[in-house]
Amino acid sequence: QAIASMSDYFVGFWTHQEEMRNYYSSNSSSSDNNVTSSDDLSKENDLYEEETLLGSNLLVYIGGVLIIALFVIAIIRSIFFYTITIGASKSLHKMAFTGIVSTSMRFFDLNPSGRILNRFSKDLGAVDEWLAKCLLDACQVILMGIGSIVITAVINPLFLIPILILFGVFYVLRKYFKKKKKT
Repeated sequence: QAIASMSDYFVGFWTHQEEMRNYYSSNSSSSDNNVTSSDDLSKENDLYEEETLLGSNLLVYIGGVLIIALFVIAIIRSIFFYTITIGASKSLHKMAFTGIVSTSMRFFDLNPSGRILNRFSKDLGAVDEWLAKCLLDACQVILMGIGSIVITAVINPLFLIPILILFGVFYVLRKYFKKKKKT
């Protein structure tokens, strides 16, 4: 998520660099045509005097490296995550199988073996197919939300005030509805 947020921030930085490049090039051409007064130009140049511009090629290379890094890290994250969930699935399968095998004979007398096998395979199929996908999606959405809040705070810290107020409102609503659910 840090790489994704960094690439989002870099797009804004790159846009700002290109705007400044266009500003400097338009001012140099307009000063030749005497479109603006020299007092207006000196005031605006004082605002951007200290800013150094990176080359367009360098910006393209940095953006490309960030996108490639994001792609590679996303693949590594997915492989790592699914490797962990496969191990968890094996563990759950072993626990479920041990529970079925160690049950009493009365359970097998009351339930046909086809029903037991169907239920066992259905439950493990749900764990194998949906649990990993839903968990990955939930983690990704949570991290994207945190990344968006961090980027917003870096760009404009004043947006933290409404975000904190919203967190407070959501917390109060959560406590209210959680109490209602229990009663």
